[in-house]
Amino acid sequence: DLHLSLRRQRQMCIRDRNKMITSNEEIRIKDEVTQAYKVYLRNFEAGDMKAIEASCSFPLSFDSDGEVKSFTQFPIDVTAMKETTGYHRSLNSDIEVIAVSETKAHIILRKALRVKQDGTPIESVSGFYIWIKVDEVWKMKFASAITLKQD
Repeated sequence: DLHLSLRRQRQMCIRDRNKMITSNEEIRIKDEVTQAYKVYLRNFEAGDMKAIEASCSFPLSFDSDGEVKSFTQFPIDVTAMKETTGYHRSLNSDIEVIAVSETKAHIILRKALRVKQDGTPIESVSGFYIWIKVDEVWKMKFASAITLKQD
């Protein structure tokens, strides 16, 4: 029935319109997500695995070399990475929250430089993340990174 089909379509449009966020809400959400990402990065730099995992929603999906896997704990042992590479911190992190809803956000890390304590470059990293809101807290749900060793 055409009338019934049009009515359903109109109801779906009304439902979807009610889920739209205003520009002020978008700014607020992007700020919340950016702050959550910065907390994650500080904990990553500190090698605080417990705090890193508190920033994640498990299972966490991670794309490594084109293969997506699910993990019940953070897939990178930051402590071991620090020991083997001398990683101290990430410099010049160029991040942007590119899209948000009330419960999901996409973040791009265009580029950051991982360095040793003396500033010697180790590798550059670029990434894409999906964060979701769980119990009013933003958490990482998906990550994909590309790392390139520095000469």
